[in-house]
Amino acid sequence: MNTFTQTVANPEPFSPAEAFLEIMRVLRLALPAPDKDTPAAWARRDRGAILAVRALLPENAAEGHMAAQIVAAEAWSMDCMRLAHERRREPTIADKCRAQAMGMMREAKSATRTLLRMQAARRAIEADPAAAERAEWIEHGVGRMMEAGLAPEAGEPEAAGEVGNRPTDGQDEETHVAVSDVGPVSDFAINPQDTPCETGHGLRDPIQGVSVEEERKARGAAPGPR
Repeated sequence: MNTFTQTVANPEPFSPAEAFLEIMRVLRLALPAPDKDTPAAWARRDRGAILAVRALLPENAAEGHMAAQIVAAEAWSMDCMRLAHERRREPTIADKCRAQAMGMMREAKSATRTLLRMQAARRAIEADPAAAERAEWIEHGVGRMMEAGLAPEAGEPEAAGEVGNRPTDGQDEETHVAVSDVGPVSDFAINPQDTPCETGHGLRDPIQGVSVEEERKARGAAPGPR
């Protein structure tokens, strides 16, 4: 019996829905703010992102992450094009915004090609019963072994605020997301803080309660040029 066979003797510890909840949480923080600071505008932006990810047909967490990268890159590309138009009377900044837009567009196209290759490889595995069974054992085994890393060491109490702990202030975990708990946007291969464009609108997300500019400061990024 190999390591994976021993590890997956117990049922699958995770639900695929958990992965997509996390993907959406990070994607919401990675997208540019809408042009209007209203609940309807934020909801429309988020629904559009969901529809775009869904149209890419991700069937697992890895494909979901790649689909989110594509959507985020395309969104920032369009936002930088908008800023290039707004700053058209400032040629230097406008040129930088257009260059950044083209860079984001190339990232989106590259991520799309990667996703299509991933999906083709998955379908080839699914067409081979033996390979599909082995892939399932490996997937479950890796999940079990990584889950073990979430548990505290024997005799060590869990520290307050560690990843995996529920908030202690009585707020529900799904509706309370602190900026300090959010991983770097580079997790999505998109780093809007590095853009030469003025990407912040001073808007505040009514759900997260954090403005784009506050997120920049929390992550130590310099604000865009004025």
